[in-house]
Amino acid sequence: MNEVLLGWVLAHLRPGPETGMGPVTVAVLAREAVDLAPLVAVLPPGSSVRAHLLDGDLDRLHEDLAAAGRHDVVLDLGQGPRTAVRVPLVLPHVRRGGTLLVVLPRAAAARAAVDALLDDVRALRVSGDDTGGDLDPPARRRDPRGYPERDRHALAASIAAATVDGHRLAITAGVATWSVVREARFDALLDRAPHLGRVLHREPAATWSRTAPFASNRPEEAPVADVGAPALSLRVFEDVCVVRGNVAWTHDLVLPQAFRNPARRRPRTPLLADWLPGAVRDPGHPEPTPLAGTYLHADNILRGHFGHALTEQVSHLWAWERVVADHDDVRVLLDVSRAPLAEWESPLLEAAGVPRDRVQAMTGPVRVERLLATTPAYAIGRYAHPVLRPLHRRIGDALAAHSTLTDTPTRLFMTRRGTKRACHEQAGVEALVGRHGFTVIAPEEHALPDQVALVRGAEVVAGFGGSGLFHIALTDRPTPVIAIASDNYPLANERLFAALHDHPLSVVRG
Repeated sequence: MNEVLLGWVLAHLRPGPETGMGPVTVAVLAREAVDLAPLVAVLPPGSSVRAHLLDGDLDRLHEDLAAAGRHDVVLDLGQGPRTAVRVPLVLPHVRRGGTLLVVLPRAAAARAAVDALLDDVRALRVSGDDTGGDLDPPARRRDPRGYPERDRHALAASIAAATVDGHRLAITAGVATWSVVREARFDALLDRAPHLGRVLHREPAATWSRTAPFASNRPEEAPVADVGAPALSLRVFEDVCVVRGNVAWTHDLVLPQAFRNPARRRPRTPLLADWLPGAVRDPGHPEPTPLAGTYLHADNILRGHFGHALTEQVSHLWAWERVVADHDDVRVLLDVSRAPLAEWESPLLEAAGVPRDRVQAMTGPVRVERLLATTPAYAIGRYAHPVLRPLHRRIGDALAAHSTLTDTPTRLFMTRRGTKRACHEQAGVEALVGRHGFTVIAPEEHALPDQVALVRGAEVVAGFGGSGLFHIALTDRPTPVIAIASDNYPLANERLFAALHDHPLSVVRG
């Protein structure tokens, strides 16, 4: 590294007001080997300086930068045609107030791409006023814009200042972010960066096919066909911050269990604002309460809702028996800040093998000594791993054993109460199925063990689409299922549960 570049980097490492410059984290991106010795020699003891080879693999670059946490300075020496592409990828790895330094390309087209990027940022920010104009950075709310448009606004909001001096660009980061690494690549990251965490066990990927019949009054509606479930991992992390909704992070890296659908290239959760590729915005939280011990993370974004519990929470319990065998003091970590455990939640967890004294309730952010986390065995509309079959069976067996019912109908119809996804002809449908011998029940009006016993005792189960039909996952044998839904409701869970457990499924849409 020559003296000009060295001086440029040092000029952007700002000392603290009282203690002077402490240890810093610096990354250098280059297309060939760089001698970092001159830089290392002038940085404070304990500083981290690492070179990253630009070989075209931007996923690997993102992951390796994420492994180091947030940087005080990132120096991009790569130049070349992808310089503008790297800016929104690399900037989130710079701490708020830190600097991304870019040696600009000499080639006209590559330089023009960077200039266009900066012009767009300036236009959105209205000459630095990030409260006016058209700037609309992503938030936690639903955003109808496509990713390219959202990313434009996120990048503009992320740049506190940008200065071009000849062929050098300095960008000051104005937003704090956390990194996101996809589930499919997370184990490889841990192999390269074991300080982040370790993989304790892997369940192989599995592909399975539906064998039970499927029918729909919409001929174009195809059945669930081949389902490819990814490999599942049990991981351990130390010194982890945890908040509600299964969100946890360490070293400014969001752990993948935070996302309901880890199969997406850009996984999302409504609890975090998706920011730029591979990043979410740091939402800011109160100082977490220290929590000693070992915990399995098995929460969900809407704790207290049966459908979310069965699809999200239970899907993290596939490794519970292994976890208990290896960690005799482990407890399941749940957030109760918005509502105490519902009457049915403890029986459901107990049926999955988690007794009440193994549940640790949290009412706010906590800093956990040791956190165990799993790949979800179920992702809505995407996959269901076969490890769920024995788990669902055990849960159903345990719940049904506590039912007080002595007689159950052979034809069961699960109706819905309330206005969400309500059927406009609900009364007429209930009367019709009643004439065909179905007993109509609202599941929530019965104890959970009785709900399961009713479904297990039926020769055919019908109902309106929604969580009232999710009980078909807890049966003890294949059972014909009839699901009624509007054309707008995908029946993703009902279709996948029916396929997983070999239930013949008939869909009626209207």
